[in-house]
Amino acid sequence: MEDVTSNVEVMWLEQAKYEARKHISLRYQKGRGTCVLFILDTSESMQGEGIAGLKRGLTDMLDEFSRHPELDENVAVIVFGRETKFLHYYSTDYPAIKQSIEHLECSGPSPLTAAFLLSLGGLFDGSAHTRRVGGFHLAPRVVLFTDGRLTDFRNDNAKEEDTEHFLNESMLRPLFTIVHQIGKHRPIYCFPVGENPNYGLLHAISMRSSGGRMLEIHKAKWFGRYTLHYIGADIVSRVTNEFRVEKNVFRKVFENALPGKSFDEEDLDTMNEIFNNKASILAMQEKREEDPDEEYFVEKFTTLPKLGTRVRRGPDWSYDNQDCDGPGTIVGHGDADGTVYVQWDTGIRAIYPYGRDGLYSVVVCNEPRFSLDGLADVGCLVKRGPDWKWGDQDGGIGSIGTVYRTMDNSTVYVRWPCGQKSNYRFGYDGKFDINICDPFSPEVIQAVKEQDETKYTNFDRLKSNDLKENNNMAETSEDFDNGKESKTLNLTRRKRETDLVNLLLKDRPRFLEFDSRNRVNTLSVLQENDIETDGAYKDNVTQNDGHDLHCERQHICCSEVKTSCSSIRKSTFDIKNKHSCPKACLWTSCSEEMTSESCDEYQNDFFVKEINNTGRNNFNLPDEIDYSNINTNADNRVWQWLDSTGAWIDYPEHLNSTINQRLHQRPNASVVLTYNKKSFRIVPHKLLQINTESKEKHKIRWKDN
Repeated sequence: MEDVTSNVEVMWLEQAKYEARKHISLRYQKGRGTCVLFILDTSESMQGEGIAGLKRGLTDMLDEFSRHPELDENVAVIVFGRETKFLHYYSTDYPAIKQSIEHLECSGPSPLTAAFLLSLGGLFDGSAHTRRVGGFHLAPRVVLFTDGRLTDFRNDNAKEEDTEHFLNESMLRPLFTIVHQIGKHRPIYCFPVGENPNYGLLHAISMRSSGGRMLEIHKAKWFGRYTLHYIGADIVSRVTNEFRVEKNVFRKVFENALPGKSFDEEDLDTMNEIFNNKASILAMQEKREEDPDEEYFVEKFTTLPKLGTRVRRGPDWSYDNQDCDGPGTIVGHGDADGTVYVQWDTGIRAIYPYGRDGLYSVVVCNEPRFSLDGLADVGCLVKRGPDWKWGDQDGGIGSIGTVYRTMDNSTVYVRWPCGQKSNYRFGYDGKFDINICDPFSPEVIQAVKEQDETKYTNFDRLKSNDLKENNNMAETSEDFDNGKESKTLNLTRRKRETDLVNLLLKDRPRFLEFDSRNRVNTLSVLQENDIETDGAYKDNVTQNDGHDLHCERQHICCSEVKTSCSSIRKSTFDIKNKHSCPKACLWTSCSEEMTSESCDEYQNDFFVKEINNTGRNNFNLPDEIDYSNINTNADNRVWQWLDSTGAWIDYPEHLNSTINQRLHQRPNASVVLTYNKKSFRIVPHKLLQINTESKEKHKIRWKDN
């Protein structure tokens, strides 16, 4: 059953990863308000009063959102029953959402665990954002409507009457594990509906979240004013500058500050409660902003391969198909010498022995990662980009580093051959400190070879970047005294170990037999990496107050407000000796999202496949433009597209500016634009416009203004 659980979880986690990218590609339809993810039970037992109560409650909330359009509340919907899927992606189109739920029908089992696993695609990896209301940071909230009659998510043919309310540990453990990790930093609100709902289960789910509650259906309207409650509390806090106020004072301040807004006594009580507990709420926020994953991305031992080293499964591999039989990247060293954290190219990360007690679960390989979509993924080689301003922090012109961590705010962490590690802009605020290298070009191959042959032993000065734009900021990085030599890799030992492992692998079959004693004991665990829209709270970059945001000194990163990365599963490895390997953290990372507007356009549609060269229209235009030979400062070009009648149509002026700005930053970039209420990917170097939904293609061209 353990293997079945693992396989089914992996399937849902992969689907969640896809859905997260889909949310990012549809970001243009999102508002700037908070994010609300509804999970709706459409199983057979919800027929009758259950589905009626669900529709009534959800409609009440959507009506409240409609009454306050200035809040721009984002709504996404998941249904689970005969089908478990996203019914609606984040948007503010409340009428369309209401229409979609009117036609819901109830049938099938109740795989609630699968629904929570799928919800990761609407909560993690940049799919949702945290909204700032004054001093309050409102995380995405999950709202569950169900009768609580859970079925085994591993069994597609399960029937609700098989379990009733007697749930065994094998069903509850994966549910509560995923609920705990989702709810660690966000609230889960449960609305019991239907006949004889399982109040105990729903109460347990809500209590395993941060600020979650179980609410009766008649509270739906009140809950629809969730954001307004925080706005009211923040207004009173700023006006009175007091820690506590009486309810009548609260009412007067609120009525004067927000005329025309009518609220009942329960709303005022709620706002007063938030106001009076502001200190504890802010303290909880501060704790939530810590980054527990930071400890994984550390280079501790000179006897282990450096961060960024590429690896594959080794002779002592015993962890099933965690690597999907592909290469990965070392992103950190374990607490004990001889263990490394590896992030596989699939996005899963875990810890493995590398020389510990003679065990090599992974070995160094020469398989560089090639970026197909232009993103700086973990394992990609990079060099200085057009917006580089950090002196010789990379070790000098021509140095090639490796990405070992990506963040949701369009920054990445790079390890340079000189031993320096820091974060850099890759789309943040429209800036690119680094460029991706083609790992198969002769120049890059030669440069990497020369770097590997050079032994860097000392890097006395660490320098820092400021990731937030500041009009008064000097365009050079500030020096910091490191005080210690940076740790370097003992190349001789690494080569000796690699040669030994390669010798052991020489006569072994490609697919190793697994020792059942060493299988992974997996438990589903999730952590998050929320991002923000404009005016909302950014997880990884704080407002520039003159302090440096970019220095990493002696394994301590002081460049970010701490948040956790997207972890999906936790594994405990059974090592064949008296010592135990530290617990591993596995996760699927889709954190390639761009957060600035220009970068959203560069990155928005993750699902456009590579353009097929067949079926091209015969226009007298080149198939591609070599922008390397064009003056990229010519920002006054007018771009046009060829419609179905053969007429060339000018893009609007603001879209022309967007295209020219993108090409000025990255000559071979593509741009996603919203035009006539449709979304298009513009591929200038191929002279193509592609409809992101229908995939219809049109030729484009440019002329000087």
